[in-house]
Amino acid sequence: MGQTAIISPQILDSTQIGRDLIAAADQAAAQAILGVTGVDTGEDYTWTGDHTFDGSVTFTDTFDAVDGSYTGNLTSEVGGSYRLYNLGDSSATDQEYLDISATANVFKIGVGLTNAGEGRTLRVGSGNSYLQMNYNGSFQFFRGGSQYMSFGSVNITVSKYMQPSSDLGTKFGSATRQWLTGYFGSVVASGNLVNEVGGSYKLYNLGDESAADSEFLSLETDSNNFRILSNLTGAGVQRDIRLGGYVGTAYRGIRIQPASGGMQFIYNNANRLSINSTTTTIGTSTTKTQNLQPSATGSYSNGTDSFRWSNVASVDGDFSGSLTTGGLRAAIVGTLSSSVTLTTSDHTLLCDATSNDITVNLPTAVGIDGQEFVIKKDSSGSNKVTIDPDGSEVIDGSATYDISTAFKAVRIQAYNGNWHITG
Repeated sequence: MGQTAIISPQILDSTQIGRDLIAAADQAAAQAILGVTGVDTGEDYTWTGDHTFDGSVTFTDTFDAVDGSYTGNLTSEVGGSYRLYNLGDSSATDQEYLDISATANVFKIGVGLTNAGEGRTLRVGSGNSYLQMNYNGSFQFFRGGSQYMSFGSVNITVSKYMQPSSDLGTKFGSATRQWLTGYFGSVVASGNLVNEVGGSYKLYNLGDESAADSEFLSLETDSNNFRILSNLTGAGVQRDIRLGGYVGTAYRGIRIQPASGGMQFIYNNANRLSINSTTTTIGTSTTKTQNLQPSATGSYSNGTDSFRWSNVASVDGDFSGSLTTGGLRAAIVGTLSSSVTLTTSDHTLLCDATSNDITVNLPTAVGIDGQEFVIKKDSSGSNKVTIDPDGSEVIDGSATYDISTAFKAVRIQAYNGNWHITG
């Protein structure tokens, strides 16, 4: 049945239109007389112009509107939906629309399209703060126009600080829900940084966990041993390890060189002890102040009766006890045919005075008590070898000592600032 306006009988009777309307054969004739089109709720109908409904209006099928103003509620019953079109309408081939619906007890707000329509972005929020959902499946959180967090098909990206609601109030993972791998620029922990059994710490100098070429320091365990290792993969280089610290620019500590097999104990940038595959070296060529000594005099042995050093080379030796040897070999200067000045590193001197006299100048006897020289005239003839102490020092009370006898040797030692013949 169509819907028409109700007009009082007095008005109908007083006009020709009224008399024609009363005589109308049916609804269609009455509509034609009034110039209106009835609405059949069982068929599609398009409203033109402005229309005002004072009561409730119910649509059992689709309701399309270009514009609408509602002072009450716009209600969709079970199975219905709301659609806001950006392209086309409910009957168009190409559509882009916002869909509000309910399915299987779930309320849904989504973006839809048909054919040539595009999947548009959906924003939920106010002003510059909103949740943005994209048709490709990603979505972002914006606040004040700045992106704070982005969710993609693979990654979750945080663009601002992410923090718990209170200090120490929230866990990042748990004992039974652990992250597989974590990549951080830096980590600041006020508590303990714990790695469980079977794990390791790796500090990279080149590359990362997935790189073909990498250099890294590894802290790990193996067969109940704790290990600090310099490792590499591919074209990486095995780097040195330093254990120690700096006082200003001066390094003090241990340097380990796995690539070459060396290790040094360093104090103030100078090697005190250096070890490689064949040699242990004390000190360096540029620093002369290092000493290797026991913690107390007479407390430790340097070797034992069963473990002896094969050879000992030294500039000086000072023994307060006995020196026991199966054989003593002293440094020999060799055969000389001209005058010479001895040093404390010399011992035996052979002098060939065949062609001329030779003078042997001694170093000062001050401060070198026990220093010994053996001087021999290693030739025949009348020429002599003269031993001449330093300055005013004397040898057995004389300013000089001459060796005139062929192939004669004399042994002298320094004591209390002068020289003494001992053999």
